[in-house]
Amino acid sequence: MLVRYQNDADERYLEAAVAGGVGDHLSLRFSAMDRDKEGDLYNQFLQRRDDQHEQNAQRLKIFFDPSDSLHMELNAYQSETMANYWGLQIFKLDDDTRTFLENYDPNIEDNPYDFRSSYNVPGFIEKASDSLSLLSEWQLGDVAGLQNSALTLIVADSELYIDSLVDLDASPADLAKLAVTSDYNQQSLELRFTASSESLFGLGEGVNLVAGIYALHSEFEQQTQITAGDDLLAYLTTDDALQLISGNTNAGSGGLLGGLNLAGLGLISGLGSTLIGDDSYLLDYFLDVEAYAAFAQFSWYITDKWVLTPGLRYSRETKTADASGASRCRTGNLGLPCLMGTALSAEEYQEEGIEREESDLSPKLSLQYYLNEDTNVFISYARGYKSGGFNASSFGGEDLNFEPEKAVTVEAGLKGSFLDNTLRFNLAVYQTQFENLQVLAFNGAFFDVKNAATATSDGLEMDVMWITPMPFLRLAGSVGLLDARYDSYPAAPAPINEGVDAQQDLGGRRISFAPKETASFTPTLEFPVFGLAMSTSVDILYQGDQYTDGDLDKNTFSPGYTTVSARVSLASLDSGWAITVGGSNLTDEEVLGQVLDTVFFPGTYNTRQKSMRKIFASLNYQW
Repeated sequence: MLVRYQNDADERYLEAAVAGGVGDHLSLRFSAMDRDKEGDLYNQFLQRRDDQHEQNAQRLKIFFDPSDSLHMELNAYQSETMANYWGLQIFKLDDDTRTFLENYDPNIEDNPYDFRSSYNVPGFIEKASDSLSLLSEWQLGDVAGLQNSALTLIVADSELYIDSLVDLDASPADLAKLAVTSDYNQQSLELRFTASSESLFGLGEGVNLVAGIYALHSEFEQQTQITAGDDLLAYLTTDDALQLISGNTNAGSGGLLGGLNLAGLGLISGLGSTLIGDDSYLLDYFLDVEAYAAFAQFSWYITDKWVLTPGLRYSRETKTADASGASRCRTGNLGLPCLMGTALSAEEYQEEGIEREESDLSPKLSLQYYLNEDTNVFISYARGYKSGGFNASSFGGEDLNFEPEKAVTVEAGLKGSFLDNTLRFNLAVYQTQFENLQVLAFNGAFFDVKNAATATSDGLEMDVMWITPMPFLRLAGSVGLLDARYDSYPAAPAPINEGVDAQQDLGGRRISFAPKETASFTPTLEFPVFGLAMSTSVDILYQGDQYTDGDLDKNTFSPGYTTVSARVSLASLDSGWAITVGGSNLTDEEVLGQVLDTVFFPGTYNTRQKSMRKIFASLNYQW
């Protein structure tokens, strides 16, 4: 039995597990987890934590061995999550936007590093997931001249349900609410055969092979509703609305609208509630996927030094979707446009039974040379494929489709152990060339998948772990270098200050969320203290600068940063119990994990801030 409890200033975590056997052939393990996080982000309008989070999960594993040749595992998992949503802060308010929002919160501010927000909709997200899988392994022995033959069957079923409500404008003004409900279910089957042989048709010194088939069926259903708020009419009297409606983010009233501050008149908000009524834009989406694949690869030991591994995967996929968008409002019956649809530049559409059928044949090939039993150098070639599909959130139906992405990767490196296996060192260099790279592009309220033409990613990855001559000291570290860039992306979305729906050419520019350098260094000390085992370690992590939005807006640029975490553990020599005290981000680095355009305020941004310093204590006990 195992019990683990961890607590810090704003989060409590409890995990327990019990395992046991029933007779000689049956055993089981049950575990449960409960997490309660108070959160960091304070909403000064609603006076609550906007990232408060609760989660509980349970997992059951049953192991059944009816014979020496048959092993079965039943795995059941269930999880529920409830959280306040969606934890955004405001950044770079201009004077007109600040004047407008001060009508609803006089203390509105735009410091992205103070963990304060201000919006009026008590957003939430609720998730429920369930999965059930059965693994069966048959040891077949010698079959048709093959040795160590085995057959593995995996059957799985899973479901995910999400219900959410968010403040789309992320401000104290009541402009728009976004409600999304989605339901996803999936059934899959995999049959895999593995075996070995003493040679390949009498050549070489041995072969290990694997071959199999895979089938999947899934259904995804989503309903989205964007509803106008009571203050949307007042918003239409601002320069922000003028810029969005005209498509020109440099348009303005010369300060006239901001100076008049018509939104500050309570009468307009009252009229908004009366005139707008129930005004919303609705999206319905359903996707059915059937996918099949067959794969095979074998490792051929040509000599005791050389190993050749070819592989092949064939996949076929059919996607069928229904998608529609429609405005609903009281003025629609009078032949007048609905306010929410107009604000989003959304059109009505209905597409039923749209279908994509795709197939792909992806090869791979690798060659290894063993310098000794523990060390080898390698080179490999692989072709990857990511299928195309349909966007669930389109405002006109014209951008529903996106194309498949193809990638070719060449990699070379070294993997090995040295100094009597006290030093493990891995090094790899690679290049990946993408065709029709799938990227996320903001459409004014959601992120749609679009295709960039071509891109290239060059990189180096290295990791090392060394048990030093001082047996109480262990060192681990890693380095990553990455140059990920668009070769061609002529119709990329442009920063909002260049105009609504403006485009730019990002050919030759770097890809977002792709830091050029990453590194880690972890020294660990382990030594006995008064008959107990003590260990202490420090984690130093570096992440290079990166853009956090696909338009590479300079305001979404995140500088590189270094964080330091540490922990000290005291445990019994038999590992029956352990007490750990530690902390993360001990130097209190201020880091923005993401910067995005706002929906209603051109030139203003929403941000997500990473956690500051956290101190925790945990207790593990097993018997």
